[in-house]
Amino acid sequence: MYYSASSRIAFYHVHKTGGTSVKVFLRTCLSDLHAVDYWPHHPMVVYLDILARRGVDTTQLRLLATVRDPLEHVVSIYHFWRTKGRGAGRDHIQMARDLPFSEFVRYYVTCRHPDCRVYDELLEVGGTVPPGLRILRLEHLVPDMERILNHEWGIDVPVSFPHSNASEHGPASEHYDPETARLVRERYAWVYRQGLYL
Repeated sequence: MYYSASSRIAFYHVHKTGGTSVKVFLRTCLSDLHAVDYWPHHPMVVYLDILARRGVDTTQLRLLATVRDPLEHVVSIYHFWRTKGRGAGRDHIQMARDLPFSEFVRYYVTCRHPDCRVYDELLEVGGTVPPGLRILRLEHLVPDMERILNHEWGIDVPVSFPHSNASEHGPASEHYDPETARLVRERYAWVYRQGLYL
């Protein structure tokens, strides 16, 4: 998580959802944005606890997080771990390197390693989404960010994003058969129930 005390904005970075690009953009308009902790992918509740221990009233935070279509998300994770992940002692990364995609999906949807958490396991605090959290969809990042930053929060900044830390892979649809798509949709059921994706 990244935090700006001057704006009371905190950005929670879900891996492989455009978070690096969002962080780079936010640093251009929030000069005091800084990492809350050295590890960027704890569940949100961990960072809120850290900030609360530092005296920040977390109930007053304006929280941002990005998500992406679950089928795209798993493809991006697979290719990132396969090519750039540090695998020493990390079975999930080794599985991405060793397995074809369909077998990796079967592994991933049952994996309980912290790196395999899905959106609700990362974003919910006490079983609910914090009231100050605004969830941005990677596929609609510019209009979603403009709506929240400029119209809802009154920050008034031009919104654009660099393309950072992207995984190289073909269209997600080419990776799936009906069964692997079903497995991913079931694992990510929460984001569909939220109405963010169909």
